[in-house]
Amino acid sequence: MMHCPTTIQLRAGRLVVVKQRVASQRVATETEARWLAAARHPGVVPLRRVSPATGVLETSHVGLATLRTRPTTPAMAAFILASVGRILADLHGQGLIHGNLAPEHVILTGPHQVIPILCSPRGANHDPRLDVIALSQLAQTLATQHSLARSATAHWRRPHRLWPAVIDEVATTEGLTAQQASRLFDQLGSARWSNRRAGRYRSGRRQGRELRR
Repeated sequence: MMHCPTTIQLRAGRLVVVKQRVASQRVATETEARWLAAARHPGVVPLRRVSPATGVLETSHVGLATLRTRPTTPAMAAFILASVGRILADLHGQGLIHGNLAPEHVILTGPHQVIPILCSPRGANHDPRLDVIALSQLAQTLATQHSLARSATAHWRRPHRLWPAVIDEVATTEGLTAQQASRLFDQLGSARWSNRRAGRYRSGRRQGRELRR
């Protein structure tokens, strides 16, 4: 989706995000508006107003921090990925594909328990697997951010080994659903994996399959 100017404005005493597209992007504006109107999900930014003729689309302002800009811990990263997976699973159950999942399109709300909210859907395809693959790419971004593939931090020395295996499992397993991916990331962030003996971990893709059980 092409970049378009976005501003935060005060309307009727409430902050809204105003996205302004050019006339040639009218179809994109209409598609995004229909998708947001159909979603009506707490994990998706609410649509407030749309004017395809002028290219204006307004959504509620839910926060400034995104997965691109807000620092996370490894445990928080796993929680966010699991939460995004659950949101996607709900949307897929409605027949809605986000199609534009990226760190800057995952808004992070809440001062303590971080709650992800999705924005800027493309919604032009009908293959939920594309969202699952995009989720694995989000995980790869976070794993790189935390150097989880080679961390020497004592607390993460054992569980960090599972990140590459889980990311690979989510990215390459045919038919893996968003709900199944969510469970993988849930277990990845669970304290019980931190307490397992290092010798009980298996290597490669087999680690991901073990987590799916």
